[in-house]
Amino acid sequence: MKKLMKKLICLILAIMMVAPAVMSGGRSAATHGFVWGDANDDGDVSAKDVLLMRRYISGLEGDRAIFFDAADVVTDSDVNAKDVLKIRRVIAGLDDAEENNEDKEYRVDEIKIGGRNIARYTIICPDSVPEGSGAYLPSIQFAARELRDNIRGACGVDLNISYSDEDIDGYFIRYEYEDGGEALGKEGFVIETLDDGDLVFTCGTHRGALYGTYTFLEDVVGYRFMTGYVNYLYESDGIDLPLGYYDKEVPDFEYRSVGMNGPSANYAKLRINGIDGDAKSTSENGGGVNPVFPHAHSFVYQMAGWEKWRSGTLSDTTAQPCLTDEKTYEKIIDFNYKLVDYYQELKGLTLGYDFTHVPCSQNDSGKFCTCDNCKKVYAEENSIAGTIIRLSNRVAEKICSDYPMLGVYTVVYYGSQVVPKSTRPDPRVTICFCNVGCNNHTLRDRDACDEAGGNRALAEQIVITPKEYGLGNDPVTNGTYMDWLEGWLELTDNVWFWYYTTVFFHFASPSPDLFNFWDDLKYLAELGVKGVYVEGNHTYMDYNFEFMRAYLLCKTLWDPGMSEEEYTSYMDEYLRIVFGDGWQKVKQYIYMTNYAGDLNGCWTNNFDFFWNYYNKDYFEEHYEEMYSLMYEAMREAKEASQRIKCDCAMVSLNFLGLSATYERDYVNGDEASRAKYRERYEWLWDKYANGGFIENPFGVGVGGMANFPSSPSNPVDPLNWIGEGFTGTH
Repeated sequence: MKKLMKKLICLILAIMMVAPAVMSGGRSAATHGFVWGDANDDGDVSAKDVLLMRRYISGLEGDRAIFFDAADVVTDSDVNAKDVLKIRRVIAGLDDAEENNEDKEYRVDEIKIGGRNIARYTIICPDSVPEGSGAYLPSIQFAARELRDNIRGACGVDLNISYSDEDIDGYFIRYEYEDGGEALGKEGFVIETLDDGDLVFTCGTHRGALYGTYTFLEDVVGYRFMTGYVNYLYESDGIDLPLGYYDKEVPDFEYRSVGMNGPSANYAKLRINGIDGDAKSTSENGGGVNPVFPHAHSFVYQMAGWEKWRSGTLSDTTAQPCLTDEKTYEKIIDFNYKLVDYYQELKGLTLGYDFTHVPCSQNDSGKFCTCDNCKKVYAEENSIAGTIIRLSNRVAEKICSDYPMLGVYTVVYYGSQVVPKSTRPDPRVTICFCNVGCNNHTLRDRDACDEAGGNRALAEQIVITPKEYGLGNDPVTNGTYMDWLEGWLELTDNVWFWYYTTVFFHFASPSPDLFNFWDDLKYLAELGVKGVYVEGNHTYMDYNFEFMRAYLLCKTLWDPGMSEEEYTSYMDEYLRIVFGDGWQKVKQYIYMTNYAGDLNGCWTNNFDFFWNYYNKDYFEEHYEEMYSLMYEAMREAKEASQRIKCDCAMVSLNFLGLSATYERDYVNGDEASRAKYRERYEWLWDKYANGGFIENPFGVGVGGMANFPSSPSNPVDPLNWIGEGFTGTH
C-alpha cells in the first residue's frame, strides 16, 4: 500500500531522530523555528542575506526567493532598509538578531521542505467543495487546523491558514479534493512535494484530509498518536522533507472499528472510522461508519418498540422473533424510520456520512423460531440464515428506496453462519460474519487447527435450535468457519467480519492471541472482506496490555499489508515509549504468556476459561521467571506512568501465577514458599479490594467475584474467587 519512495524517506527521517520523549519535555529552541536574518534560508546569517534583501527591495527578486519572516528582523511586516541595517549590524557583531525571540522549548529544532524552512509556507484550504462530489468541508478544514496546531507544538512555527491562494507570499501547503474519479474514495490520500517546493495533500471525500494529515505528522514530524490518551513526539535536531516525496494510501477495509476503550480519544488519529456509541462521531473529525450498537442484536429493541428502547425499559430476551411474520417486518420498519429521524434531528448526523446503516440483526442466542413457515425457509435454504437474509432484503428495499445513501446491516452468528443455498443478499445489505472458531491458530492455518482436533467442547455446548440447519456437534475449527466465510463472499461483496480478541470471563487475563492479529487481518483483506469490527474488553486499568493490543489492531486495520517485521516494530516502539527502559523485559514476558497459549491446542477466547487457553503447567514452571521480568521492568522504569503500567500488568501475572502454583507452593509448600505465596496473595487481594480499580476486572457469565474473600488471611486458589468450585476450565 505504501510506496517505496515514502519508506526510504521515512527511514532517513527516522535516522535524524533520537530517543522518544513526552511532548512536555525538550530542548530550548527559538519560538519562531528559524534564524532571524537568514533571508536565503541556508541556516546562517551572512553577506549573502544582505545582498538578497537588497535585491528583493529593489524588485529584482520575487517573493519565493526570500524567506520573508526571517528577513523581517525589525518585525514591522515589511522587508526594507531598516532590516538591511539591522542585519549588517548583526554581521559586524554590533547587534543581536535573536533578541526578538522568546525562549521556549520544542522537541523539533526546525522543519524544512526541500531545504526551505516551513515558516515560509502558508496552508491553503478550500472554502467550498465541488458540487456533487460528496466531499465534506468541515473535515478538510479541521485537518488544516490540526496540521497548523501540531506543527506549532513541534517546532514553534505558527502557520497561517488561507482559504485562497491570491496575494500569498512564499510557498503553499495545499489541501485539495481529488479531481474526478474514485481512486481515493472516502478515506484515501496522496501526499507529495512538488518540484516548485509546494506540499500538496490530495484527499478522499470524507476523511482523506484528516488521515493524510495524521500520517504526515507521524511519518515526517515524528508524532505518535497512541491509545489511552497518550501522544508522544520524538526529539529531532532537524527534519528536511525532500522534493519528490510521494505517499499514496487507500485503506483495504472500508470499515474499521476497535471496540475497546483505549482508542476512543485518538480514534481519528488511529484511522478508525467505526465508532462505538452514538456521540463520538463529529463532522470535524471525519464522521464515521455509525456504531455497532444498536446494530448488533437489534431485534430485541425493534420488537420492544421505540419508546421502550428510548426509556431503557427493555425486557432481557434473547430468543429470535419469527422472521416470517409480517408483524416482525412492520416493527423493524417502524423502528428504523424513527432511528433515522433520531440521528438526523436529535443527533445532527448526516446520512451517508456519519450515519450509514440501519439494523436488522438477530439477537444474542441460537434460539430460532420453529414455526412451519420458518422451518420451510430453513429447509429451502439449508440454513437458518435464510429467514434473516430474506427479511434484510425486504428491509433494504423499503428503507433504501427512501434513503438511498443508507444501507442495512445484519449479523450472521450463533448458528446462522451457514451460507443459504439460494437467496443472495441485496447489494445494499452488509453481512457481518461473526467468527467463533479457534483463536489459538490463525484463520489461515486451517491444517494446524484440524490436526489439533478443533474445539469439541464449544460445539457440544452451543445450543442452536433447530440444530440441523446450524452448527453441528463436530469440533469447531477455523476451516469450518473460513469455508462459511468464503461462501458468503461468493454471494456478496459486502461482507464484514466480527473479530473477537478478549476473554469475557476474566478481563485481567489477556487472551494469548497477540501474534495472530497481523496474519488474521492480512488474510481477511486478501479474501476480500470489506470491514472488521474488533470486540475487546472495555477496561481502563491496563492490566492486560489492552491498550497495546488495541494500538496494534488499529495499525493493522489501516495497513493489513504490512510485514510481520513492521507489526513487531510497532509493538517494540509502543513498549519502549509506554514502559520505559525495562521494555524488553516486558516484551519477553508477553512472548512467554503467548507461548503458554500455544501449548494448549484449540481454544476460543470468548468461550473458554483460564486453563483452556493457558497451559497451567507452563505457568507453574515459569511463574518466578515471569515475576522477575516484570519486577525488574518496574525497577528500571523512570516515569511514574511507566511504573503504573508495570504494576497493572502484575495483576494478571499474579492472578494466573498464584493459581498455577497454589497446590505446589502453598498447600504442599515449605515455610519459605508459603510465606512468599502469602505475601503475593495479600498484594493481589489488596489490588482487587483497595487498589483503586474503577471497574470489575472479572468478566461476566461466571458469577463475577461471587466468592471474593473478606480478608486475605486464608489464601485459596484465586480462581475460586470467581465462582463456587470454579476450576479454570470449561
